[in-house]
Amino acid sequence: MDTLKKRLVQVKETIDFEEKKKILRDLEAQSSHPDFWKDNLKAQEVMREIADLKREIGEVEETELAIAVDDLQAARQSHRAQRRVQRQKLLETDR
Repeated sequence: MDTLKKRLVQVKETIDFEEKKKILRDLEAQSSHPDFWKDNLKAQEVMREIADLKREIGEVEETELAIAVDDLQAARQSHRAQRRVQRQKLLETDR
């Protein structure tokens, strides 16, 4: 799992993830401007870029979430195993 986390960090750095999020916010702000659709071709281009950025950002965020869920499941399994060992020790002590 640590390898996946490291790889994800590398991917985020390579694609300049935080910059992409900033660009997306800026483009979304532009798209809400009342004059946005006056230049239809430019507006369509901006909307395509917004869609592409949302897809790319979403893929990274979904990967982060999947890693977090796996971490949580691993922690739960570890906790359950520790509780079983503790219960077993208590049972052995009571004998």
